[in-house]
Amino acid sequence: SVILGTDQNFDLLKLENHPQTSSLLNILLANSFLPCISKLTRIADYSQTLIDNIYTNNIQQDTVIKSAILLEGISDDLPIVCSVSTKRRHQEKLKIKTIERRNFTPQAVRLIKERMQQIKWDYLKISILNMHIKVSSIH
Repeated sequence: SVILGTDQNFDLLKLENHPQTSSLLNILLANSFLPCISKLTRIADYSQTLIDNIYTNNIQQDTVIKSAILLEGISDDLPIVCSVSTKRRHQEKLKIKTIERRNFTPQAVRLIKERMQQIKWDYLKISILNMHIKVSSIH
């Protein structure tokens, strides 16, 4: 999963009036990124905007995403935070994986050898030679 923090200067509150903002959000949504912040992140005397955000593509059913806007007067832009955790109700049991192997009887080995001898290997020799020539010409 990816968490993307932005100071994007695209106001998500103006999606309908600003095509570039709408386009940015559509690109993010098309790539499975969801915004975690939905309220004002910049409050100034003359404007109030949602220009800071955190996006995540971790949208699985067992994921808990918590985000917040800190009301601190450090600057016009309010600090934003996001917590992503996994909520598992039941521990998944380890599944035993069985690895099967072939039984190489003398008859099976003979059959494999016969089939390998029927393959025309000349093209492979030419490919290796061509690759060697190309590598040699680089150095």
